[in-house]
Amino acid sequence: METPAIYLPPRLELKIELTDEQFWQLCQENDDLRFERSATG
Repeated sequence: METPAIYLPPRLELKIELTDEQFWQLCQENDDLRFERSATG
């Protein structure tokens, strides 16, 4: 059985507040993705 492909937009904005620790954990658990914070956090 073939795994279906998932297509995401090139930029996905998460509108949630994360502490530095939560952001770090998110990055660690999804190391195949690239996360950036905006200038406002």
